[in-house]
Amino acid sequence: MIVTPLLLYKLMPPGIKETPDAPAAAAKRLEAMGPMGRDETIMAVVMGAALVMWMFGETLGISPVLAAMLGLCGLLCTGVLTWRECLSYTPAWDTLCWFAVLIGMSGQLNSMVRRGVGGRVCRGGHREGPGAHALGPRTLRLEG
Repeated sequence: MIVTPLLLYKLMPPGIKETPDAPAAAAKRLEAMGPMGRDETIMAVVMGAALVMWMFGETLGISPVLAAMLGLCGLLCTGVLTWRECLSYTPAWDTLCWFAVLIGMSGQLNSMVRRGVGGRVCRGGHREGPGAHALGPRTLRLEG
């Protein structure tokens, strides 16, 4: 893993290897942008707080979801972000929906494995409970 950057540098060398004017150009651009505004300062503080909550959440008793929601609420309550902006950013909603489905499926898989479905022996028998008719009258029953 340590050799990978060197190997990539040799196999695909960058087109620009030296940028002596970069610090001066960066300083000039920063000066043109001016000092951080109110919204930028709030964003930096909220993101820093969220990062601390994610890093030390277990110790503080804060889940990652709560840290993210507190950060979002902080940005919404201070006016840095509006709810309309949140709604209009569709890739975020797509990601949320896909993750919700994946997390739901993983939760179901975990509960099935915890019940021992993977390690049980199948024996012939009748299934009982809801949905038994969907598999027909004679189905496999999992025995513990």
